Amino acid sequence: MMNDIPELIRKYDNEGLGKQELGKLRRLLLEDLLNNIVNDLDNIKQWLDKKETKFDTSKLASAIGYDTKPHNIRQSFKGLVKQYEGNLPEGVLKGSAKTNTEIRDENIAEFAAFLTERLGEPDYEWPKNLKGFLYRKGIWAYFLDVSPDEVKSLPSFFNNDSSIEDLLSSIDIKIAKGEVKTLNYERESALDEMSETMGSYALSSLRQKLKAKTEEVIMLREELESTKLELEQFKQKERARLSPGKNAFKLGGIH
Repeated sequence: MMNDIPELIRKYDNEGLGKQELGKLRRLLLEDLLNNIVNDLDNIKQWLDKKETKFDTSKLASAIGYDTKPHNIRQSFKGLVKQYEGNLPEGVLKGSAKTNTEIRDENIAEFAAFLTERLGEPDYEWPKNLKGFLYRKGIWAYFLDVSPDEVKSLPSFFNNDSSIEDLLSSIDIKIAKGEVKTLNYERESALDEMSETMGSYALSSLRQKLKAKTEEVIMLREELESTKLELEQFKQKERARLSPGKNAFKLGGIH
């Protein structure tokens, strides 16, 4: 496999590589780098994060080169890095790595700070989609410092963290009012937005139908109970109305 590296590098320099081949080159270079790191434990600390709890993806990405970004390693090679971390001798890494919740909270805080800082820059151009709203994948790509076409999905906190939702909505309003500068991403984002909107609409439609059906069932149950009550009241009134006649008949039969 390592023999593939020179050939891939030659092709990169002369012809360029497709995404799959570029990913293969990055993986091979990362694996080669990690092998060298774990065999040189005296210098391993320079490859760890500040807390020395794991490998620093920024340092790994920089060493690999070929336009490798930290997020490329986090998204595509996380398992490979974890494997090498797990093979390190006991005591090399301090404490425990961050939990998913801690990582999520840090990403939220950093992204919120990024948005807030840009809101303070009058000349900053916000990516705008075909509908005239903030292009979510575009602004997330700006945060990651990558091209929007490299963003395949958005973090879940875009839709379930109120602080981020409020910030994004406030930017939508500023764009609509013309209070900020924008950069059109109509052609790049139209299909994405259409697909997402269709998916969201379908899901929303199903939820609305379920809600309507649930409300209909509740209403029918209430109507049924109300009808039962009215029927019981009618029966009681009918029995009360007939009671005097029955008594009179009985009295008349004595004579």
